[in-house]
Amino acid sequence: MITSIKNNIGIAQVSFKDYQTENFTVLQGKFDVDPTTAAWKAANEIVFEFAELAMNKSGISAVYFIDTRPFVDYEKNYRGTILKSWISNNKLHIEKIDAFDDYGPLHFYICNAYAKGGQRCQIEKDGYVTTGIENQPSGTSLDKKCLIVKEHYIFCQLMFRTFKTDASTYAQAFDIIGMPDDVDVYVPVVYSNAYINKKGAPMVAGHLQGGHFTCTNTEDTSCTANSGMFLQFFAVRDGDSNNNE
Repeated sequence: MITSIKNNIGIAQVSFKDYQTENFTVLQGKFDVDPTTAAWKAANEIVFEFAELAMNKSGISAVYFIDTRPFVDYEKNYRGTILKSWISNNKLHIEKIDAFDDYGPLHFYICNAYAKGGQRCQIEKDGYVTTGIENQPSGTSLDKKCLIVKEHYIFCQLMFRTFKTDASTYAQAFDIIGMPDDVDVYVPVVYSNAYINKKGAPMVAGHLQGGHFTCTNTEDTSCTANSGMFLQFFAVRDGDSNNNE
């Protein structure tokens, strides 16, 4: 676990689960921002500074964020997008946009990996395990799947054909086959868009713990009936934080 020593958006310092090497880093954490504050309005980007990071500079990765108020009264969705993010000189940089400032507080989710640019190596298939979902509602069906399990971290990608729950409820739950029990992470669900909206995609935050995933679905059934919903995330396995190679 690492904790920032400084940030430029006026919030309490944030702790992240971490797996770090000079060439590859996984960071996992979440934080909230009030977009009405002077510090947020004055910032050109989000910057967290740390006492020391193993990686000097990374390529571009991504951070999720979700608003907490629908854009219009008749809409039931919270929306979000991904932001560019990178590591440089003991700092984590995150792109800042202002398109969602009227719909805060804003929730940010970091569950991704950072790789050093310009590496030259032989790519080998490693860590893949048989995966899928089980114990899901009858209206939820999986399409594409990928789970990579490493000693210190995992990568998971699941894409769904449908994401409906049973009996007009919104509580979604299922087990991810092959997921280690020591993974505990908050990760957004990105829903398929049934209509055009220029500001982000429908999203909600889910929680994966002990191989069991839960979230509360959007009430807009058009978002859960069509194919394209997905989860995609890296997570640090518990017990391996600050375990550098």
